[in-house]
Amino acid sequence: MVISKDYQAIRQGLLQKLDCGATLVNIETGFTGEKQLAIMSILTGRKLNEAKKLIQEIDGNAFIVISSVTEVRGRGFTLERQANLLDDHPKE
Repeated sequence: MVISKDYQAIRQGLLQKLDCGATLVNIETGFTGEKQLAIMSILTGRKLNEAKKLIQEIDGNAFIVISSVTEVRGRGFTLERQANLLDDHPKE
Protein backbone atom coordinates (compact mmCIF):
# COMPACT_ATOMS: atom_id res chain seq x y z
CA MET A 1 0.00 0.00 0.00
CA VAL A 2 1.29 3.46 -0.85
CA ILE A 3 0.12 6.69 0.74
CA SER A 4 1.22 9.80 -1.12
CA LYS A 5 -0.24 13.07 -2.31
CA ASP A 6 1.27 12.14 -5.68
CA TYR A 7 -0.88 9.01 -5.88
CA GLN A 8 -2.01 9.73 -9.46
CA ALA A 9 1.55 9.85 -10.81
CA ILE A 10 2.47 6.72 -8.86
CA ARG A 11 -0.65 4.91 -10.08
CA GLN A 12 0.14 5.86 -13.69
CA GLY A 13 3.72 4.65 -13.29
CA LEU A 14 2.60 1.30 -11.91
CA LEU A 15 0.04 0.83 -14.65
CA GLN A 16 2.05 2.07 -17.62
CA LYS A 17 5.73 1.60 -16.83
CA LEU A 18 5.55 -1.60 -14.77
CA ASP A 19 2.36 -3.07 -16.25
CA CYS A 20 0.98 -3.72 -12.74
CA GLY A 21 -2.54 -3.38 -11.47
CA ALA A 22 -3.39 -0.67 -8.96
CA THR A 23 -6.46 -0.16 -6.80
CA LEU A 24 -7.28 3.18 -5.19
CA VAL A 25 -8.53 2.97 -1.62
CA ASN A 26 -10.26 5.77 0.31
CA ILE A 27 -8.42 6.44 3.56
CA GLU A 28 -8.36 9.00 6.35
CA THR A 29 -5.00 9.94 7.82
CA GLY A 30 -4.70 9.28 11.54
CA PHE A 31 -2.90 12.46 12.58
CA THR A 32 -4.73 15.17 10.61
CA GLY A 33 -7.93 13.31 9.69
CA GLU A 34 -7.36 14.30 6.05
CA LYS A 35 -9.30 12.25 3.51
CA GLN A 36 -7.03 10.87 0.84
CA LEU A 37 -6.57 8.04 -1.65
CA ALA A 38 -4.00 5.28 -1.20
CA ILE A 39 -2.77 2.78 -3.77
CA MET A 40 -2.90 -0.96 -3.24
CA SER A 41 -1.00 -3.18 -5.66
CA ILE A 42 -0.01 -6.85 -5.66
CA LEU A 43 3.45 -7.28 -7.17
CA THR A 44 5.87 -10.11 -7.84
CA GLY A 45 9.21 -9.96 -6.06
CA ARG A 46 10.88 -8.96 -9.31
CA LYS A 47 8.59 -5.96 -9.83
CA LEU A 48 8.69 -4.93 -6.18
CA ASN A 49 12.17 -3.40 -6.45
CA GLU A 50 11.21 -1.56 -9.63
CA ALA A 51 8.06 -0.25 -7.94
CA LYS A 52 9.96 0.98 -4.86
CA LYS A 53 12.39 2.85 -7.10
CA LEU A 54 9.55 4.37 -9.15
CA ILE A 55 7.68 5.48 -6.02
CA GLN A 56 10.79 7.04 -4.46
CA GLU A 57 11.55 8.93 -7.69
CA ILE A 58 8.04 10.40 -7.71
CA ASP A 59 7.68 11.04 -3.95
CA GLY A 60 10.62 10.45 -1.64
CA ASN A 61 8.30 10.95 1.35
CA ALA A 62 5.69 8.37 0.30
CA PHE A 63 4.51 6.04 3.06
CA ILE A 64 4.93 2.49 1.76
CA VAL A 65 3.69 -0.70 3.41
CA ILE A 66 5.15 -3.93 2.02
CA SER A 67 3.65 -7.22 3.10
CA SER A 68 3.92 -10.84 1.96
CA VAL A 69 0.81 -12.26 0.37
CA THR A 70 0.23 -15.99 0.17
CA GLU A 71 -2.84 -16.01 -2.05
CA VAL A 72 -4.69 -13.63 -4.34
CA ARG A 73 -8.05 -14.41 -5.93
CA GLY A 74 -10.32 -12.43 -8.17
CA ARG A 75 -10.31 -10.41 -11.32
CA GLY A 76 -6.86 -9.96 -12.77
CA PHE A 77 -5.53 -13.02 -10.97
CA THR A 78 -7.45 -16.28 -10.65
CA LEU A 79 -10.57 -15.37 -12.64
CA GLU A 80 -8.75 -14.39 -15.83
CA ARG A 81 -6.40 -17.34 -15.58
CA GLN A 82 -9.31 -19.73 -15.17
CA ALA A 83 -11.07 -18.18 -18.16
CA ASN A 84 -7.91 -18.50 -20.26
CA LEU A 85 -7.50 -22.13 -19.23
CA LEU A 86 -11.05 -22.85 -20.29
CA ASP A 87 -10.46 -21.17 -23.67
CA ASP A 88 -7.45 -23.43 -24.29
CA HIS A 89 -9.50 -26.61 -23.90
CA PRO A 90 -11.81 -27.85 -26.66
CA LYS A 91 -15.51 -27.57 -25.91
CA GLU A 92 -17.57 -30.73 -25.74
